Amino acid sequence: MQFKQFLFGLLALSFTALISCNPVPQDSQSQLEKVQQRGTLRVGTLFGATTYSENENGQFGIEYDLSKRFADYLGVDLVMVPVHHIRQLRRKLELDEVDVAAAALTITAERKKSLRFAPIYYKVSQKLVFKKGTAWPRSFNQLNGDLVVVADSSHADRLREVQHEYPDIVWHESDTDNSESLLLKVLSGDIDYTVVDSTLLDSMRRFYPELSIAFSLTKEDDIAWAFSHSDDDSLYAMAIEYFSVLRNGNAMANIEHKYFSHIDNFDYVDTRAFIRSTKRTLPKYRKYFEKYGDVIDWHLLAAISYQESHWKPTAKSYTGVRGMMMLTKATASAMNVDDRINPEQSISGGARYLEKMLSRIPDKVPQNERIWFALAAYNVGYGHLADAMDITEIRGGNRYSWLDVQESLPLLRKRQWYKQTKFGYARGEEPVRYVSNIRRYYETLLWLEREAKRQQQLSEQNARFSNISELMQNNVEPEEKTEVNISEAPQNDSALETAPEQNGVLKPNEG
Repeated sequence: MQFKQFLFGLLALSFTALISCNPVPQDSQSQLEKVQQRGTLRVGTLFGATTYSENENGQFGIEYDLSKRFADYLGVDLVMVPVHHIRQLRRKLELDEVDVAAAALTITAERKKSLRFAPIYYKVSQKLVFKKGTAWPRSFNQLNGDLVVVADSSHADRLREVQHEYPDIVWHESDTDNSESLLLKVLSGDIDYTVVDSTLLDSMRRFYPELSIAFSLTKEDDIAWAFSHSDDDSLYAMAIEYFSVLRNGNAMANIEHKYFSHIDNFDYVDTRAFIRSTKRTLPKYRKYFEKYGDVIDWHLLAAISYQESHWKPTAKSYTGVRGMMMLTKATASAMNVDDRINPEQSISGGARYLEKMLSRIPDKVPQNERIWFALAAYNVGYGHLADAMDITEIRGGNRYSWLDVQESLPLLRKRQWYKQTKFGYARGEEPVRYVSNIRRYYETLLWLEREAKRQQQLSEQNARFSNISELMQNNVEPEEKTEVNISEAPQNDSALETAPEQNGVLKPNEG
């Protein structure tokens, strides 16, 4: 009996020791500990113009930027898990396949029942969209056609709220479309109306100016990251801390400015004219932009030239600047340009002058903002830009931040400020508008280029399928095996990627 008790005690002691040597069971770990042990933060997101995109240059989008910073804050690697529909995203969150959902999600009463939201990081409004040229509905009572929204979206939630006031509203919720594909269906006439967020619509109208706003469903909706409801607050608490750090500094303001500041002012006539000119006029001069785009991306040179002259070689302003890049006589002479209305000479001179401005920008200016400083200097002169940087510092801002400097530039018009500067008075609001316009033209050019490549790939893909089908119908074996990679076939949603983040204005070997 004593031997049995001794043996049982020995086994119990051994089992206890064995347990103590093993790691803590996974289920007992907090969510933050799991992320840290895994070494990766899994962020679920939605493909979209204002959320997340991928192209040959990598990953970009506001959700990518925010997620990368959060992963760095936690000291782990980032794994983005993009999907096309919000229902898929909700499912991944429920199944613990992602740690957080970062997808420009609107906080709604319905969603708060199953999700908890991190701090708000920007706001949107909901817009009912129709195609320009069709009947303009001014209220829900005037809707006359198919209204389709994304299933499980905040737009569907809002329509259910509105239905109490307008009981005759009828709409369909799509399980397969996202907001961008629905906008394309409005353009094609497959549906009459949809509802999307204002930021997405602002972005899309740069490429599709016929998208028009009928009316707003909401004024300001809060956007935030979403977590599953849980007793475990570890990762959620870190997200709250992270956004607090972003807000206390300039980081969040810089991110918002980077993605949204240049897309909120839409000009239908200008946008239509620009897209039309890319087809009719740009091909005549593209070879020169490409030839002299060895340091500066040729798309950016073309965007500058459109802003300056609308690609007119003989353009002339009342101040005497001339040509496609609108060079002054002094600048043309310094850049060895003999004939300012010669397209090649003008583009060459403009490219070299911008490179010169870029070389003068202080090293403390962040790499992805240097080009905006250089463009402002190209427009208003480096001396006035330097004055604005001094004013920014006097006002307590960051002289190396474009966000802060662009707020100081308009002060060069005011005597109390320009009398303190070296170069004096300047129409400082013009370089701010100048940079914003060029950013829009630049991103539109990049998108048009990608869309043309996508259409070509799609055409080639269809031709290969057609060839295979014809051979099969004729019972003929192809001489060479034709390999068709289905994954290469472009999907509807991927066609709507926005232009890459602005680091791309310089050639890779230059910065």
